[in-house]
Amino acid sequence: MMGRICPDCGRPIRRGEKHVCPARATQPADERRRRTRDQELERDRSERWRKHYRSKEFRHNRLVAIARTHGCDAITGEPLYEHHRGGWVPIPGKHGEVHHRVPLSQGGTDKVDNLMLVSQATHERLEKLSRDARR
Repeated sequence: MMGRICPDCGRPIRRGEKHVCPARATQPADERRRRTRDQELERDRSERWRKHYRSKEFRHNRLVAIARTHGCDAITGEPLYEHHRGGWVPIPGKHGEVHHRVPLSQGGTDKVDNLMLVSQATHERLEKLSRDARR
């Protein structure tokens, strides 16, 4: 199963595979950062709803959503985060994502009751179900 395509060299990268791009390795570090910043700005222009991810409300409610399930996937119960020194830290090798039940692109909000912590695999399944339902 393919995860993504490297934007620099075009090589397909499988989910979970560590990719060190040969095209980026030859660029100076500040040029790589600038390119990433430019790419993020372009994504912000094309996907207006993305600005919500940087809001204080979302960041706070994201932590509340993680705490509400005690760092576990809301659907499968798989532990994704652990409580450490007063905060939630990801468990190494796990990848938790906060899912919007009603997507921002469809008028959803960053309110706590619209957010749920899920694993990356569960999130992909939910997104696929959402896309299929819209068709």
